[in-house]
Amino acid sequence: MARYINILSGGVTTTLIPANEPQATGNISSINICSNSAISVSLYLREVGMDSTDYNIIAGVAIPDGAALILEDSISFDITKYSLMMSHTSANISVIIK
Repeated sequence: MARYINILSGGVTTTLIPANEPQATGNISSINICSNSAISVSLYLREVGMDSTDYNIIAGVAIPDGAALILEDSISFDITKYSLMMSHTSANISVIIK
């Protein structure tokens, strides 16, 4: 099932899929990120636990105004050990995860 997320505040880190969320899976076929303005985004996995190690998927990717970033290289991770996170420089971002 697709997940639709609207992010209304900028300059923060957003948890897109928290670890151990009921009915969530770590099998993602695509991620679409779009904004009303130019933004920079980083997408990463955060390991839950004492160390909270981060593993970058993309880091500091610029998305120009009026464009979208579409990741179609299937991402798979253990939902019991990792959260899918995104940091971003702007607000009004739409994310679609399939």
